[in-house]
Amino acid sequence: MAKILGCYRFGTTPGSQGTGATKKADELKRKARVERFGIKEATSTEDEEKKKARLSRFGSAVFRFGIKEATSTEDEEKKKARLSRFGSASAVADPLEEQKKQARALRFQGHKLMAVENWNHRRQQLLARLVEKLESLLHFIFTVRGFKSFDPKQPFC
Repeated sequence: MAKILGCYRFGTTPGSQGTGATKKADELKRKARVERFGIKEATSTEDEEKKKARLSRFGSAVFRFGIKEATSTEDEEKKKARLSRFGSASAVADPLEEQKKQARALRFQGHKLMAVENWNHRRQQLLARLVEKLESLLHFIFTVRGFKSFDPKQPFC
């Protein structure tokens, strides 16, 4: 339905799309525009020349998924030079480098264990200090309320 309404809106009929009548009408409109504005009509040979000039200026490249794929040997040579300079990310690492990494991991593994042990010791100290403060607070509460003595080992309920 929308297609039919669109055809009538723009001055065409539903059956006239793609027919010779439409093409002739479009051609007449182009000619009228050329006469009205004084535009020089481009021929197919001029278009081809423009395309060739652009191709020589920018080179040919195929774009896929937003990535330019080089097609010239010059680009391939540049890639090889860069690869030799910086190496490949997927290349197998040097055995000496692997040994260095393992030695470093072993060296710092001990530090991790020490950190855990220090934390356990520190946690025990904090808990002991918390228990002492809680006992002194309870002692204060019971002595202020009139209890004669406070024994933290005895339940106060």
